[in-house]
Amino acid sequence: MSDLTAEQIKTELAITTLEAQPKTLEEQREEIRTRLHINRQLLEHKLLNSGDKHFPRSATMRFLSNQSTRHVLHRFAGAALSFQAFKSIRYGFSLFQFARSAFSAFKATRNVVKAKEGKPTEQI
Repeated sequence: MSDLTAEQIKTELAITTLEAQPKTLEEQREEIRTRLHINRQLLEHKLLNSGDKHFPRSATMRFLSNQSTRHVLHRFAGAALSFQAFKSIRYGFSLFQFARSAFSAFKATRNVVKAKEGKPTEQI
């Protein structure tokens, strides 16, 4: 974020709103982009600087924007992802075991057929 204070951002927003409406479509787009950029900077400033105790207004957003809450949520997400990775590895190992036992059963069946035909069989 650039080093703009809340007052500078509010002043910049007021200046852009007081200007006459641009006539071309490209000028209107540029003005909207500028306003959006200024609004994003203002929101970022309000969220990151905890000097204003009334922003964000909802208790849920205050809870989620708290630094310690974010730390706990990151740890929880990491634990959930590692649990999913563990499950994936376990399923992969189970699939490997299944394929290995299926191949062994195939070899055993093939040996039974060969024995009936009188051909030499492989050792399992």
